[in-house]
Amino acid sequence: MASIYYRGADLATEAAAFAERITPAKDRWLYCLGRTAYQHKARNGEVYTCLSERTFPVCDRIIGCYKGNAASRLRKLSELGWDGAVEWVSGRQWLAQRPYFYVGPMEPWHVGHVYFARVESHPHVMKVGFSRRVRERIEDVESKCKVKLFVPPGHLIVGTMADEHFMHRTMKRANIAGEWFFDCSSADRSLPDFLQSQQERAA
Repeated sequence: MASIYYRGADLATEAAAFAERITPAKDRWLYCLGRTAYQHKARNGEVYTCLSERTFPVCDRIIGCYKGNAASRLRKLSELGWDGAVEWVSGRQWLAQRPYFYVGPMEPWHVGHVYFARVESHPHVMKVGFSRRVRERIEDVESKCKVKLFVPPGHLIVGTMADEHFMHRTMKRANIAGEWFFDCSSADRSLPDFLQSQQERAA
């Protein structure tokens, strides 16, 4: 059984509070923008704000848009900010007929936790994923990978799949394969058997 130092009831309460906090349209759009935007440094040294296209489908679901509708709106928010984007919409009658930054209802499956599950035999190796049922998900990974995992205190973050994408992008340099990452603070780069065999097959 996975070692997780959290009570299920506490996680459910935390998720409900998070969902309530981002229910209003403005808060939800700005939350998605924050999880989609990242800084890119060009060769000439200039820094640009870019948006992760990989996260757009997740934002569609969180916001309640039709497929693909979040992308153009998030780009407009990134370019003009909230007030500027709202003003831009108000000057376009064909857009103003329906709220351009509308949101659908918050669904229970939108919110869960991003977990950082460490391999017990190789604690510098961790799986970074998202689930609404963290314990069950960790136990499923243990069963498939034949490895013991633990989630230490402070290694669960309430949020959505957009947070998972954000963390994967942030930790990209430490990626081993898929959702498996090295702990950057450790110099150890040894791998558990299941990841070692994955790397050998990929070579």
